[in-house]
Amino acid sequence: MMRNLALAILLLVSPMATWADVTINGCVIRIPTPPATSCPNAYLSNANLSNADLSNADLSNADLTNANLTNANLTNANLTRVQSGGITGIPYALPAGWQLINGYLVGAGANLIYANLTNASLSNLNLSNAYLYSATLTGANLTNANLSNAYLRYAYLTSATLTGATLTNANLLNANLSRADLINANLSNADLSNAGLTSADLTNANLLNANLYSANLSNANLTGVQSGGITRIPYALPAGWQLINGYLIGPGANLINANLTGVNLSGLNLVGVNLAYANLSGANLSNVNLTNAYLTGSNLTGTNLNGIIWSNTTCANGTSSNLHVGGNCLTMLNNAVLPFNGIYKGSSVRENKSLW
Repeated sequence: MMRNLALAILLLVSPMATWADVTINGCVIRIPTPPATSCPNAYLSNANLSNADLSNADLSNADLTNANLTNANLTNANLTRVQSGGITGIPYALPAGWQLINGYLVGAGANLIYANLTNASLSNLNLSNAYLYSATLTGANLTNANLSNAYLRYAYLTSATLTGATLTNANLLNANLSRADLINANLSNADLSNAGLTSADLTNANLLNANLYSANLSNANLTGVQSGGITRIPYALPAGWQLINGYLIGPGANLINANLTGVNLSGLNLVGVNLAYANLSGANLSNVNLTNAYLTGSNLTGTNLNGIIWSNTTCANGTSSNLHVGGNCLTMLNNAVLPFNGIYKGSSVRENKSLW
């Protein structure tokens, strides 16, 4: 009887020995799961987590620097604000949207403070809400990456590729973006205070409501840039560009639907600018260069059009200035206003359908 009792005890104890929980620096790793491991704020630096089952684990705000994750299973784990770097081994699985890059766990909400991701391939990654304070991303490829609400203060993004990247509401105060490729990037509502954007390519970028306080945009390419609602004054803009009524105005600017009522644009070089459906009522456009500019559907009520350079300009009715008498858009507006010093007196261009 005693022998049978001993055998029964052994059978009960053996599974517990095989599946016993493991405790590392106060973090109890549940084996097996469920229940899932719950170790928020855990200090697991230099921990050996090879072959660990961390599926569905809560590792938010945990420190995993220099940890060994060989064959570790982190399926559906919560890695929000997890700190990493120097990680060795290849995990069996990571949460959706996460990758191990240069020894860092990279994903939405990751803590990548001071991370060295020089020349890293981060294209198409979701880095929304990531903490990248003073991170080095020089030459990194962030094409189409999602960096919305990311914290990038003092980050180094020199020569980084951010084509099509989403940076809405991102904090880029004092960030270095010199020579960065920001073509088609969305920087609406981003904080670019004191940011370095010298020689950056912002072609077709969206800067609606961005904070450009003391930002340096000297020699930047702003062709096709969309703006409006910009309230702070940059340290420097490219030659020929000005900040007027919250809009970045210069050659090739995207000013579709812009409200430029009563503004003074006299003498500006607006070659290739898109002013389609813009409200220019009462504005002063005297001596402006509108070569290759678009005025489709724009409101020119009371606008001063004296001395404008017209050349292949798309008039308010969508026709080319080259097709009109005198090679300009004035005769298309209203022949009766020509003696009035080039100031259009009609209620709106779009209402003069008889002249189309």
